Amino acid sequence: MHHTLHDWPDDQCVEIVRHVKKVMKPGWSRLLVNEHVIPDKGEGVSWEARYLDLYMMVKFGARERTEGEWRGLLEGRCGLRVEGGVECVVEG
Repeated sequence: MHHTLHDWPDDQCVEIVRHVKKVMKPGWSRLLVNEHVIPDKGEGVSWEARYLDLYMMVKFGARERTEGEWRGLLEGRCGLRVEGGVECVVEG
């Protein structure tokens, strides 16, 4: 998924991922999520990421997420295991 989930609040993201998860084969399938990842401490965040975060909040009621928020969403709410992340690609 490329820049898909950042447009949606958590509840809708869970619904989207659950539909994808239904067709995934356990132990074989991978879900790659290509999104902005905001640093957990808020330091070193580019102006572009901050702007996009505010834009998502105002326009869609959504937001850019930190690594911890991505883990909470994908692992905690969607039941996927996050295997790792490379820059802005989160694999679960």
